[in-house]
Amino acid sequence: VRSLGDFEARGLAGTQNAFGPFFSPDGQWVGFFADGRLKKVSVNGGVVIDLGEGAAGSLASRGAWGPDDTILFSRSDGLAVVSASGGTARPVLSAAQREAGGNARFPE
Repeated sequence: VRSLGDFEARGLAGTQNAFGPFFSPDGQWVGFFADGRLKKVSVNGGVVIDLGEGAAGSLASRGAWGPDDTILFSRSDGLAVVSASGGTARPVLSAAQREAGGNARFPE
């Protein structure tokens, strides 16, 4: 991460193997995928919080953090949503719906 007034970025501890980063609406958190899990960490650093089962290792998975404090994300079986505090994700778009023309690759 890098503040707009800084010239150098700094790494966030605990984000090894991370991919598909996205910010919370207030810019205070970074959500990401790592080791088949959906996770988040404060932009100020600190403990990485595991939010639950994520993308099963697919580098194509992406997420979007909504203003209602939910995270919409793609996974191999379609599109899912989970609370930004964690828990069990529920499906929003199934693989069959995706095959019929829905796009679960880049939720926004």
